[in-house]
Amino acid sequence: YNACPGFATGAIGNVVLSPSFFITDSARLVGTVVTGAVLKFTTSAGGQLSYSATAADNGKITLNYPSGFFDTAATPVPTVAITGPSGVTATCGAPGATSLVISLSSGSSAIPASTAVTITFTNLKLGASATAGNPTGMTVQTLDGDGADYNACPGFATGAIGNVVLSPSFFITD
Repeated sequence: YNACPGFATGAIGNVVLSPSFFITDSARLVGTVVTGAVLKFTTSAGGQLSYSATAADNGKITLNYPSGFFDTAATPVPTVAITGPSGVTATCGAPGATSLVISLSSGSSAIPASTAVTITFTNLKLGASATAGNPTGMTVQTLDGDGADYNACPGFATGAIGNVVLSPSFFITD
């Protein structure tokens, strides 16, 4: 009839699952303004993300990356479209040195827990220096008033910028 000593329950959620980021090879050029870059992930079982009029509690998705991967200029302003859950709208701030933040918009539906999310970027400008990429250089985390998936996920590949030759060919005339 006596209870045993307490023990850890473990967390439900707190990190997004199956993250990936994609930019076509032909767009991976230094200083290119990219249309169609795609970030994908799945929210965890405890990772619902909701809109709030209070800035500190509003749902945010943060993409972290190596310094210089994206240009930090205020223009062009990146835009995003979110698919997977219906009715979700968001805005994207200008990229910072190592992260960019996507915030849910007023009137947006929530992003439910355990839901696959696809974010397509327009006007996302790549950095001014070539990079070989980093196999674990990107992470994603989400945050709102109740926590969501606040821990950064394990790192995933950034891909290279401007360090490969595209469409090579070789021809010898007769």
